[in-house]
Amino acid sequence: MHLFGKRPVRPPTPVPPPPSAAGLVAASQELLAAGRPDEALAQVDAALALDSQWAPAWAQKAASLVAVGRWEEALGAYSRALAQDPTAQTWYQQALILDALGRLPEALAAYDQALARDAGHADAWYSKGALLAGYGRPDEAQRALERARRLGHPLAAALLAQMGDQLLAAAAARLAAQPQDPAAWLSQGHALGTLGRHAAALAVYDQALVLDPALGAAWCGKGRTLAALGRPAEARAAYEQALASDPACADAWISRGTALAARQEWPAALAAYDAALARDSTLAAAWLGRGQALAALDRRAEAEAALARGLVLDPHAAAGWVERGRNLAAQDAHEPALAAYKEALQLDPAPAAVWCAKGQCLAALGRPSEALAAYDQALHRDPDCATAWYQKGAVLAAEQRRAEALLCFERAQAAGHPQAAPIIATLRRLLSG
Repeated sequence: MHLFGKRPVRPPTPVPPPPSAAGLVAASQELLAAGRPDEALAQVDAALALDSQWAPAWAQKAASLVAVGRWEEALGAYSRALAQDPTAQTWYQQALILDALGRLPEALAAYDQALARDAGHADAWYSKGALLAGYGRPDEAQRALERARRLGHPLAAALLAQMGDQLLAAAAARLAAQPQDPAAWLSQGHALGTLGRHAAALAVYDQALVLDPALGAAWCGKGRTLAALGRPAEARAAYEQALASDPACADAWISRGTALAARQEWPAALAAYDAALARDSTLAAAWLGRGQALAALDRRAEAEAALARGLVLDPHAAAGWVERGRNLAAQDAHEPALAAYKEALQLDPAPAAVWCAKGQCLAALGRPSEALAAYDQALHRDPDCATAWYQKGAVLAAEQRRAEALLCFERAQAAGHPQAAPIIATLRRLLSG
C-alpha cells in the first residue's frame, strides 16, 4: 500500500497529432534545402496521400524530382500543380525544366504564361531573354533582357553587353560583305545602340537612310538614338518619319502620344498609346502614358489599372509614381496616394511639386506637422514655389498660427499665387482686431 493512501494515477502519455499535408510539405522543403532530396520526396508523397489536390504539394514534389534528376516526372508534377493553381512562379519553374530539356517553344510559351500573371517577374524576363538570344531572335531577346535589367535582375546587364558585342561583330561582318545593303547598316546601328554607343549608332542609321530614305526601321532606330542622346525634338521628327514609312514602330507611337499629351489632346494621345501597346504590350512608357491620358479624361479606375501595369514593368519610373499619386489623390484615396509619392521621392527627391503633393496628402489625412515638413522640403528645393507657400499657409491657418500663416500667404502672393490676396486681407483683419 502506498505510504500516503492511494497510488497516484500517472497521466496518459500524450498522443502526437497525425501529420498534416502542410506539415509534411514543410518538412520536405527543409530536407530538400539540407540536400536530402530522397527523404524530401518521401515526405511530399506522404502529403499527397493526404491531399492529392493541393497545388503546393505537387510543386514541392516537382522540385524534389528535379533534385534527383527525374525531369519528365517533374514536368508531370508541375502540370498537376498548374491544374490546381496556375501561379506565375509555377509556370516559371515548369519553363525552366522545358528550357533545360531543349523543348524551347514550350519553354517560351511557359515563360509567357508566367509573365502574363506577373509582369514584374524579373527571373522570367531574364530566362526568356536568354532563351531568345540562343534561339536566334536577338531583337526580342534584347527587349526581354532590358525588362529584366529595369526590374533589377543582377545578370541582365552583363548578358545584354555580351549580346551587343556578338551582334556588333556579326553586323560588321555583314556590312563588310554588303556595304550597299541598308539592312546591314541597320543591323550595325542596332548593335551599337545595344552597347550604348549612341553617337556612333546615329551615324550608322543616317547611312542606312542615305541608301533607303523610306526605311521605317532606320527612322525608328534614329528616333530612339536621338532620344537617348537627349535631343527630343529631333527624336520626335524621326519618329514621325518612321510612322509615315512603317506604322510598326511602337516607340514612335509613344513619342506621338507624348507630344499629344503635352498639348492636352487626350483622346488622340490615348489612341497613340494604345497603338504602341497593340505592337508591344510590355512597354512601360506606353502603359504609363495611357494611365496619364485616362486620368485626364477622368476615367480613374482604368487609369489606375494602366499606371499599376506600367509600374510593374518599370518600378523605377518616378514620373509614373507621381501620376499614380495624383490619380489616387483625385479619388480621395490619400493613404495610397501618399505611398505613391513616397516611392517617387525615393527615386528622385528633387521636384518641389512632388513634395507639395505629399504635403497635401498629409494635410488631408490630418497630419499637419508632417505636412509642414513636406512643404519645407519643397521650399528648400524651390524657395519661390508659390504653391508650397500657399499650402503651408493654409495648414498654419488651420492650426490657428495666423501670424506665421500670413507671412506664408504674402510669400505666395509675391511668387504669383492668384488666390492669396483675399486670404491675406482676412488674416490681417483678424490679427489687427
